[in-house]
Amino acid sequence: MKILISILAIWFVALFLKVFTTSEPSKVVSAGLKRAPRIEIRESSNPTEAIQNLEEFNFTAPEQTGSVTRVYQWNTVGIRGHHLQTGKVRFDISKNELIRQIASFGVSEESLSFSYRKGNLARILERKRRAFAKRGILTNGSQYRPDYRWMIRQSRKPIQHVSQMLKQSFEKKSGKSGSDLIAYITNFVQNLDYRIPQSPREWPWKPQLQIVNCGVNMPLETLYNGWGDCDSKSVLLATLLGNLGNINTVFLEGNRHAFIGIAGMPGRNEHFVTHRNIKYRLIETTTPYPIGKISKKSWTGIQKEQFQVYQVQ
Repeated sequence: MKILISILAIWFVALFLKVFTTSEPSKVVSAGLKRAPRIEIRESSNPTEAIQNLEEFNFTAPEQTGSVTRVYQWNTVGIRGHHLQTGKVRFDISKNELIRQIASFGVSEESLSFSYRKGNLARILERKRRAFAKRGILTNGSQYRPDYRWMIRQSRKPIQHVSQMLKQSFEKKSGKSGSDLIAYITNFVQNLDYRIPQSPREWPWKPQLQIVNCGVNMPLETLYNGWGDCDSKSVLLATLLGNLGNINTVFLEGNRHAFIGIAGMPGRNEHFVTHRNIKYRLIETTTPYPIGKISKKSWTGIQKEQFQVYQVQ
C-alpha cells in the first residue's frame, strides 16, 4: 500500500508540473523555435566577471539623419486557390529610429558565459535575469529566449505610422474597414520574404561585439529589410494590429514554428485556440493562408499541445 501511495504521489506531482508549465506561458521553456540556446556556467575559485557591466551594454552607433522610403505591392492567390487581397503601401523609416530599435534588443555573446565563486551563483543569475529582461531576453539561468511581449511593446510607437499608412491604403482601395482591414494587413506581412535572421550578429560600429538576438528581428528592422522568419513576422503582425485599437492577440510558439491568434468567434472549420476563456482565430504569417487556417502540421501540433500560448495584448 505504501508503495502504491508513493507511485500515485509521484504521478500527481508530475501531472501538476505539466499543467503548471502549460498554463504559465511566460516561463522559459525548452520547446521553441529553431534554437534552444544555453548559457555556459562554470564554478571557479578565480572567476571572470563577464557579468560586471551587464546592465550597460555598449551597443552605440553614430547619430543618423534622414529616412528611407519603402514601397510594397502584393498580389497573391493563397493556399488552395483562396484569393487574398491585393494592395500597395508606401512609408518612410527614420534611420535614427531604426538604429535605436536594433540597438535596444539582444545581449552580447560574451555575457552568455561566465564563472562564479561557490555560493555566488544565485545572486549572479538574478542579476543576469534582470539585465537580460531590460533588453528583451528572458532567461531561467540555463536557457534564454526572446520576450515577444517586450518586443511588441517597444515597437508600437516606432511603427504606428506604418499601421496608419496600411489602414489608409486599404480604405482608399475598398472604402471600408473592420475585419477586411485585418486580412489586408495580414496579407501584407505574409508577402514579405521569408529569411532567418543571423544570430549572433556583428554590431557594424564595433565588429568584435557579437549580439545574440535569438534569430529574431525587431518589427521596424523587418519592415526595413522586407523579410523575416516566422517569429519576426508574427511579432510584426501583432504590433501592426495592436496599433489599430482594441484587437486582442496571442502569440503561439513551439514545434519549431510561431504564429499568432486574434480574438473573435471562429467560422465553420476554422482553426482556433481557447486561452483564458477567449477564442482566438489562428493566423499564419509565413504562408498566405486565410485568417483561421494554418498548416496541417501546425494544427496537429496544437492538438498535441506542442505549442505555448503567450498573451501579448
